[in-house]
Amino acid sequence: LIFKSLNETNIDIRKIAAKKIIVHDIFIERSNIKYFSKIYDELIISLVEYTYLMEQINEQNENFNSLKKALENENKEMLFLTINISKLHGHHGIINTIFNNYGQQSPEYHAQANMLIDLAFHDNIDVLNKLKILFSPRDKQLVEGFQEEFPVLELRSNYLNEEELIWDILKKEYVRINSYTRACAINTLQYIFTDDIPFELAAEFLNENILLKETAAANIYKNLPEFYTIFLKRLDPLEATKIDYIVRSNYDIVNENPINEDNLLFFDKINFLQSIPYLKNLSTSEILNFEQYFKPKVLREGQHQISLENELNSGFWIIENGSVTFSKNGKDYYDFKRRDVIKISEYDNNSKYVYFNISEDARFLVVDEAILLNIIKNYKNLLFEYLLDTKNMKAKKEISQENIKAA
Repeated sequence: LIFKSLNETNIDIRKIAAKKIIVHDIFIERSNIKYFSKIYDELIISLVEYTYLMEQINEQNENFNSLKKALENENKEMLFLTINISKLHGHHGIINTIFNNYGQQSPEYHAQANMLIDLAFHDNIDVLNKLKILFSPRDKQLVEGFQEEFPVLELRSNYLNEEELIWDILKKEYVRINSYTRACAINTLQYIFTDDIPFELAAEFLNENILLKETAAANIYKNLPEFYTIFLKRLDPLEATKIDYIVRSNYDIVNENPINEDNLLFFDKINFLQSIPYLKNLSTSEILNFEQYFKPKVLREGQHQISLENELNSGFWIIENGSVTFSKNGKDYYDFKRRDVIKISEYDNNSKYVYFNISEDARFLVVDEAILLNIIKNYKNLLFEYLLDTKNMKAKKEISQENIKAA
């Protein structure tokens, strides 16, 4: 089943399937290598495109930082998969040596990589040429051969201005650029747009992808609110109400609304999940697919007694907004802040309840332990280390306070 997933129509599913096979060290027979050919071609194409695109991004100002970081994240994931799929053809040690030179600007490093590729893949011209173009993207003969195999690609574009660069990213097929990177590109537009940009953003406003829809709506509302209502009327009334609520509840300062479970912007949720230490090994495409299992939950200011008999309360509670004190027995309370993780489980608690003291409204993202087990390899060790570090920091803080009192 997992090998067949390599031929799914959704490229993110293909990437995740390939990554699971690699990370979990699933045995691959020689006859199964053929399943990787489609995704391998896509990875090479994307890496070549990104080489040219990153050159243009690096020349821009600090307003492009979030977009640059998103592209680097995508590039990192694709490079990981490319290296490991290349190893399926053999020559494990040589592949590592070859890719140690990737990203180096020196011609000597590229020459060394190309020489090793010639030695390792002399009997597989198809793989040989595709690997070599990663290290020599300006080699005319290699580029021409690559374009002949993939004639619809426009690998290298010359952009007249920043705006043209952004729109070229947004016009790329979804298999080339994921929705989070597109959302970062939309956010970058607000720093460089001209008067006609909001009209072009209407296409994203009407996009079925909720991340792009929300991001476009928020940018239009913040920058040119007079156009926001016009675009809003193009949506289905129920959908328009939902979008308007989440946009205004985040950006309408005059009528500031309390935090709720349903007013967390999708873009902010993805950003937050990416910033959590023990999720750092997940790629953006994985987070985009798994974010639905992290459910928002809000507790209002005051004291709360949480029942462990309610299965919906069990799991890991990650603090997305606010700071809280938490207790398992109602007596010993510990302080937690944004990004801290609180485990709530009946199996490691003597009573039927746990307790929160909250000084101001707080929002959590709650994920079931079984779900987390299937998302993250070695998650228990990672989470244990993270919780242990947090606990040690608190213990050190208590010790230092005791020393101050003693002094």
